[in-house]
Amino acid sequence: MYPILSQILDSGIQDWDTLEARIISLPTEQKRGEGFEEFCHAFFTLHKDLYQAQNVWRGSDIPQHILQKLGTPTFQDRGIDGLLQHHDGTMTAYQAKFRSNRSDTPSQRELSTFYMISDRADFRLVISNVEDLPTIAKDRKDHGQILVNTFLELDPVFFDALWGYVCTQQPLFEPPPCPKPFQIEAIDAITQGLREHTRGQAILACGAGKTLIGKWVADRLGSQWILVLVPSLALVRQTLGEWHRANTQPFRYICICSDPTVDVLQEEDNWGIQTSELDVKVSTSAADLLTFSSQSPSVPHVVFATYHSGPVIVEALKDPNLQNFQFDLVICDEAHRIAGPLQGSFSHILDNTLIRAQKRLFMTATPRILTPKTSREETLEQPEICSMDDPFRFGPVLFRFPFGRAIQEGVICDYRIVVIGVTEAEIAQLVREGGIVQLEDAERWKAEHLAKQIALAKAITTYGIKKVFSFHNRVLAAAQFVDTHRPESFPSVLKKIDSNLNYLAGHISGEMPIGIRSKIMRQFSLSPLGVIANARCLGEGVNVPLVDGIFFADPRQSVVDIVQATGRALRRAPGKKDAAIIIPVLVQEEEDAEHILESSNFNTVWQVLSAMASQDDRLSATIANTRIKQGKGEFPVLGQKDEVLRQPFVDCQTILMGFPKHIPFSDYQQAFTLEVMEKVGERWHLRFGALQEYMRQWGGGEPSTESEYEGFKIGRWLQAQKKAYRKGLLPSDRTELLDSLGLQWESDLDDEERWEEYLNACKEFLETEGHLPSAGEEFCIDEPIATGCFRPVHGPILGPILAGGKSLKIGNWLTHQRRFYKQGKLLPDRVRKIEEVLGKIWEPQKVHWDKKFAAYKDYVEKTGKQPQKKTKHQGLAIGYWVTNTVRPRKEKLTAEWVKRFDDLGFEWNLRKVNNKIKVNTINKVNNKKQSEEQLLDYQKKSKLTAEWVKRLDKPDLWSLFIKQKSMGNDIYNPTKNHSATKSSDPIVASSAEIEWDLFYSFCKAYLFNYHKLPSSEVIFADKAIGSWLEKQVKDWKAGLLSPNHSKRMKDLHEMAALDFPKRGPTRND
Repeated sequence: MYPILSQILDSGIQDWDTLEARIISLPTEQKRGEGFEEFCHAFFTLHKDLYQAQNVWRGSDIPQHILQKLGTPTFQDRGIDGLLQHHDGTMTAYQAKFRSNRSDTPSQRELSTFYMISDRADFRLVISNVEDLPTIAKDRKDHGQILVNTFLELDPVFFDALWGYVCTQQPLFEPPPCPKPFQIEAIDAITQGLREHTRGQAILACGAGKTLIGKWVADRLGSQWILVLVPSLALVRQTLGEWHRANTQPFRYICICSDPTVDVLQEEDNWGIQTSELDVKVSTSAADLLTFSSQSPSVPHVVFATYHSGPVIVEALKDPNLQNFQFDLVICDEAHRIAGPLQGSFSHILDNTLIRAQKRLFMTATPRILTPKTSREETLEQPEICSMDDPFRFGPVLFRFPFGRAIQEGVICDYRIVVIGVTEAEIAQLVREGGIVQLEDAERWKAEHLAKQIALAKAITTYGIKKVFSFHNRVLAAAQFVDTHRPESFPSVLKKIDSNLNYLAGHISGEMPIGIRSKIMRQFSLSPLGVIANARCLGEGVNVPLVDGIFFADPRQSVVDIVQATGRALRRAPGKKDAAIIIPVLVQEEEDAEHILESSNFNTVWQVLSAMASQDDRLSATIANTRIKQGKGEFPVLGQKDEVLRQPFVDCQTILMGFPKHIPFSDYQQAFTLEVMEKVGERWHLRFGALQEYMRQWGGGEPSTESEYEGFKIGRWLQAQKKAYRKGLLPSDRTELLDSLGLQWESDLDDEERWEEYLNACKEFLETEGHLPSAGEEFCIDEPIATGCFRPVHGPILGPILAGGKSLKIGNWLTHQRRFYKQGKLLPDRVRKIEEVLGKIWEPQKVHWDKKFAAYKDYVEKTGKQPQKKTKHQGLAIGYWVTNTVRPRKEKLTAEWVKRFDDLGFEWNLRKVNNKIKVNTINKVNNKKQSEEQLLDYQKKSKLTAEWVKRLDKPDLWSLFIKQKSMGNDIYNPTKNHSATKSSDPIVASSAEIEWDLFYSFCKAYLFNYHKLPSSEVIFADKAIGSWLEKQVKDWKAGLLSPNHSKRMKDLHEMAALDFPKRGPTRND
């Protein structure tokens, strides 16, 4: 079957280079061609599952009926060297081209006959040992290639199987990989989590094998229809290969992308690849996906696709024939790419109405957490943000395998952040002695640019770093960094510093053909020493375990970019120990240590430290502990104690070297530590350290509210932490730190009688209000409201509470019960009692929904209309909630919830809602005419002057005026409150006066209710009284208020200083 191959092949061949040399040694070109054709047939036969081939034929063995389908009744050796018949009946024709010189690219004329004869095949492949193909091959539709880069990646396992198959017809394949212990733990946790949730996240460090874990999870769940999404076509092919390698049963697949030429934005300089550079067919057609999805899944069916291809998938699923189709599992690798504006490029992936799936798994090493603006107004108007800490869209974190644990368990390498200082004197000396002076007149190389080359050279020569990826902000800068023709390039500088070092230097960009990139990377892998410069294309998905250094030549702003780039150096490899993250810094010799480290040249250092601390709990703990020691008055240092100019690395995570010698190294370390604490550390830990030291000095006693220590107001700070704790806002790690001090969080909540009292109060609140209390809500029992108080239609009680009133903080109490329940600390008997009285209240999200629905229902029943988008009621943004949360989630709501909204006349169709808004706008115009007529009539009756009509010509103020007069309520009538008013008009106050009185009254009511004045962000009874009061106080102190307003401001602040009795029942506004 393989007469030539069987003669040149033996068990000693373990790589392509050796086999290629054997083929080249054959006596004639014809023999070499036939030998390569035999290899190609064996290659496809051994990879039948990968290429979904049911049959593999050499050209002369193709059956007659297949030739007729191809339009070639009889076989002639005119170009088709072989054919793959796939399980779905489609066919791939291939032509084999062998060259003794890999750079000898086949000509367009050589390939044209093959393309003409095989034009009826569904897909065509050119398989050759060359590095690249002519343009004609890349421009053709439904074309792929297998070039020498593929053969060079074949491992000894393949050649053992090849030898066994050619010689004995019994290929010997290595069994598929088995999960490692931590991967088994991950699979168990993820599969269990996905049985309980429809969505979930798996956060695993770079190099932990996320791709295989996703495959094993799909197998464990028994998923038949699977969608695997990755950022690029290169990762589509890589993921397909990994799934095939780990496969224990056959599966069918289709590869989908959105564009026939590129898979990612080229300006990102990713490891881009064209569809014609792959060896499998990649479809851009929704029709192809429709056909694939219509098959009967006797075996698992997998769709491998890029994130950009989402619209193709969405279009296919719109077909009526697939109206009941849904994926069993969607796996999103590098899922941080999805986070961002909800209406962004990848939002369809999260929408189950567009891409239907039972389960979704989001996998990444770097979860992207986004914080929207906090202003109330901005929050309503800004685009909705999709952040990975949103459990509704991404689900809970089902498994976490952080960098620290991965390093401790030996899954990935440890690392050191090496900060290399380069002085201007060093640069001047190199320029002077090294001959780096012949620069073009139009270009003067800046000192900071040359400092980068010197810094990397110093790191390499000091620590023996062998293989480095250098990251730059621009592709051109990366190319110039390693250009041997430039006297200031890295190879030239390294030669001047150490002439004995011979480093391979090259650069890679996404614009290069895949064959050229693979050649450069192979040379880099085989070279004992090497540097590859790039902008972004080596930052994600590239696996070169031998890399032991990452060099950030330019600043990086993105945490994801920094961590992904660093991950390239953390892969395990034989003989490899720790990896280095190298950061160059240009320093001035005449400056002291503090000024050197405050320079903007250190920005990259703080960015990298911050990024790594966000992922490595060891580094974050080190920084936090150092910050705590600072708060205690100690002066710890980060990094090594003395400047170390030799290998191996010292036992610390940050290393400083190369700084001016006239300053003691201890000064650098102290200044460095202070800057890290300010730039990366958190002030919370500083204050905790002060509190810890205070309590130690005072025998463990808690500080009073006014206590201070070393300038820190630790008493007030501690009360703020307890307040955050009661509201459930204090993170668990901070709670544990404060717990370690033996703080008293609650006074008497453990008392059974007291506990029952709170439970009964919650029950009464639920029966009265129709929903459970939230954090901050209180309940007054047995005492009536004082005479003269009033409760508005909505909002809290306005007015003082009678002395002796008893108030229970039931909202906070309920929050604590949930926390104790989750921690397993709530007694079973109490769990039973709570569930009997209040129901299963352990899911706070449901409580929030109940509360917002109650406010929504109250608004609809009292106003008789549906809320607009910006409507607020009872202090809740119910309009924004029903518009952005309820309406888009109709398909996910239970029938009971849908009915509850339907019963209140909620309109689910957004188009109908918009039409109603248009109708209401027209009605408002008509109503305005009626209001104007009413105003004129009132003017005649009350003899209002034109001046006062003009002052009242504001919708809100005029409505308020009419309402108060109709009710006979003179609470805002300045004639009864202002002695300074001298007008005899029925309305003696201007519109501004009425508005001032209104806000002042609400501030006073807020004071009676909450025993304090409102802070700047408070909104009370739908009025921004906090910001109003802030401005009045400022004007008061500046002497800008009228005497009457000044006196009332003074009275208000004197009342705020009084000791108030306990307040009664309130409702959170």
